[in-house]
Amino acid sequence: CISVVSSLRRYCVLLQLYDRLLDAEMVIISVSAWYLLTCTSLIVWPAFCRSSTVSANCSEKAVYSVTYTTTWTRTSHPRDFPSSAHFSGLVGASHNSQYKMWAAREMATRGLEAMAEQGKQLVLLIEMIEQGDNMLDFLAFGGIGSGTGTREGTLDVDQTRPLVSLVSMIAPSPDWFVGIHDVNMCNQSSSRWISSLSIDLFPYDAGTDTGLKFQSSDDDTQPRELIYLLTNSTPNNPESSFYGQDPVQKFATLSFELTSGSPPVSAVSAVGFLLLLFVL
Repeated sequence: CISVVSSLRRYCVLLQLYDRLLDAEMVIISVSAWYLLTCTSLIVWPAFCRSSTVSANCSEKAVYSVTYTTTWTRTSHPRDFPSSAHFSGLVGASHNSQYKMWAAREMATRGLEAMAEQGKQLVLLIEMIEQGDNMLDFLAFGGIGSGTGTREGTLDVDQTRPLVSLVSMIAPSPDWFVGIHDVNMCNQSSSRWISSLSIDLFPYDAGTDTGLKFQSSDDDTQPRELIYLLTNSTPNNPESSFYGQDPVQKFATLSFELTSGSPPVSAVSAVGFLLLLFVL
């Protein structure tokens, strides 16, 4: 059943890409209708897939609930705090070690650059989909319209693809983002899935724009630099929005919970399930 959900999620990501790439109005209406009927059912499927207990053994597939909580305020980050503070949608996937979305001291891909500079998910999603079986499941949240907010979803992992990478743009900013990369949800010493995990997120520079402040104008970095963690001394420039005596505070937190139990199916969920059966 979890395999069905994974396949549906990949199909829905493809529908989103197809919808954005095509201009023909009739095709877009058709794609949107399929997306509405099929992809909204993903809210329902996990309730039917979960048993009363979930195996914690890494040899079995697992489903994690993912909560993205942003905490960027004038109090936590008073220097150059912009009135239009917000975050782009969190985007990422579960995958194996053959895929690398990003890492500090490495060059940003074009997909990561588009996400970090403009908050666009499309190119990064295409890069992930092109990885084929290196990927298991995808996650793409909508944006958060202020410095504080929460988004929730689910992500599947399995024995061969236990790694999770996720990113979100800090906006406005030159090319700054928060995220995680290659987080292994399987405890290697016990070969059991991690039951819960919380990770504080600090700002990174994608190395593609030389701006020093949140609202700096576009200025492409030539040549491009490696991705690096932004601190109160990196870059070592008094003009930087992070320069000063105090350590840089977190911008957000990612929380993972291994799902268990079988929540009751509401009347709305039942309708969604019937719609899914009709579409398939």
